[in-house]
Order: sequence, then structure tokens, then C-alpha cells
Amino acid sequence: MTREPLHVVLLDTVTAVEPRHAGAVVVTGSHGGASVVHYARAVPARLYVFNDAGVGKDEAGVAALAELERHGIAAATVAHDSARIGEARDAYDHGVVSRVNRQATALLVAGRALRPQIEALSSALSFALGSGLSSVLSSGLGSEPGSKPGSEPGSTPDSAAPGSPGIAVTDN
Repeated sequence: MTREPLHVVLLDTVTAVEPRHAGAVVVTGSHGGASVVHYARAVPARLYVFNDAGVGKDEAGVAALAELERHGIAAATVAHDSARIGEARDAYDHGVVSRVNRQATALLVAGRALRPQIEALSSALSFALGSGLSSVLSSGLGSEPGSKPGSEPGSTPDSAAPGSPGIAVTDN
């Protein structure tokens, strides 16, 4: 059985999300406001991560989480004081998860660093595939059947737990 890496796409803006990102963990530098919902709904990712932008008046900086939850899409934010707004790489490397919607609670925990949690997803996927439990996780983790995550230009494997399929991180 070939084990593909968990594909993580880093996008400074969610407006750059493309159909080829379907099934990936999409970490953005975008705020988590209502205007991002259209883009997230257009491409079915495993998980979307935004910046909470300080949350703002009437929680405008995290408004997308509730709307995406209504559509069954896992989404989370990182704290604005842990990662620069507009810089996905900083969110991935230094972001601390501030909020998660209901679908994302199975994937991330608020108050903890984002990157190690994504690395743990990769390890969980490896365990599930190795244990014959891939059907349990197929709707929540991993890559789409037939796709080759990490094969795009600019894709680089990042660190992952020993024995895991790894993580292919693409800066787009």
C-alpha cells in the first residue's frame, strides 16, 4: 500500500485556493471573517485555517467558523498575536489555534500550536492506514484517491513522526 503524505497548502490569501487543493489542509493568512466562506465552500479541503484578526467587533474576525460549520466544513483560526495576518507560513510555523468549529474539534485543540497538531494528523493517518482503519479516517484526513499531493512545483516535505507518511507542504 502506497502512503501519500498529508498535503498542507499554505496560501497567504484564501482567494488563491484552487480545485487542486481539494482534500488538503489549507492554512491561510486570511482573516476568518464572513467574506472567506465563499472561497472555502468552493474547494472541499480537509481543514481550513484562518487568522482570527483579533476577533473584532461582533466577532467579525471569526464569523466564517460558524457559517462553515453549518456547511459541514472543518475550520479553525490561529491567534492574531501568534502569527502575522496575511502570512500563511507564519501561521503554520508559529500560529496557536484560537478557535475551532465543531467539525475541526476532531482535528485541532484551541490553545495549542498549529504545526505540531497537523504533524499529529499525519501520524494518525499513518497509524490508521497501517492498521487497516483507513475507511474511518478517509472523510477527515489524507489525500484524495488518485491524487499526488506534494507533486506540484514548490512542494517540500516537512518533518513528521517516524514511520508516518510525512507531510507535503506547498507554499503557493
